[in-house]
Amino acid sequence: MNCLKTFLIIFFVAFSTMVGISQNLFAVSDSIVTVVKTTSSFVAYNYLNFENFTGESLQMKWRKVTLLEGPPEWELSVVGPPTSALPTTADSSLFMLPAEPASADKLLYQVFPNETAGHAISRFTFFPVSNPADSVQVIFDYTINEVVGTNSITEKPTIIIHYDSNQQALKIDNQDSESKDIVVYDFIGRLILEDKISSKELKTISMDTNSSKTYIVRVGNFIKKIVCF
Repeated sequence: MNCLKTFLIIFFVAFSTMVGISQNLFAVSDSIVTVVKTTSSFVAYNYLNFENFTGESLQMKWRKVTLLEGPPEWELSVVGPPTSALPTTADSSLFMLPAEPASADKLLYQVFPNETAGHAISRFTFFPVSNPADSVQVIFDYTINEVVGTNSITEKPTIIIHYDSNQQALKIDNQDSESKDIVVYDFIGRLILEDKISSKELKTISMDTNSSKTYIVRVGNFIKKIVCF
């Protein structure tokens, strides 16, 4: 019994020491990110803010532990500093955390609802490659209670949008009897361009794919995600 008691005391001290030294290399703003919103565009997103305590760039890794629930129509993706948008099927990726806190030290969690309101919970682990034990888990609890500004799926589409990889250009075919405004955003919601398209017009818009690979294109009330390649 005394041996067991001694073992428990040693284990408790060792465990307390491990807890005490965890999170020495970096910190993340929240362990649970809860978002409830109405999205008026095709993508909704939220940031995680990191701090780097090492004084030099720190190679980090994120790993999607599990998707606890979520509508099958939703696409989820992660953008890690300073990488570009990652495939929605990716379960893990490396990223560099800069030595000094800056705009690049943010990780972006994106939801493409595909015209479907709903609720998703996903759990991620973040840790430095040099010390995987120094890790933190983050839960994204994301609710989109309404998606506005999209066409009814029962309507015959009068706007056709596709990306021509040979010309590196958007092709927009307005089959409607009215002219419409064109607005293009990048994958984090920054305005890229504004234009107009006339009735029954087929318009070609050159795209700079060096700045982004994923765009949100709105023509009138029709919204579509375009992935350039």
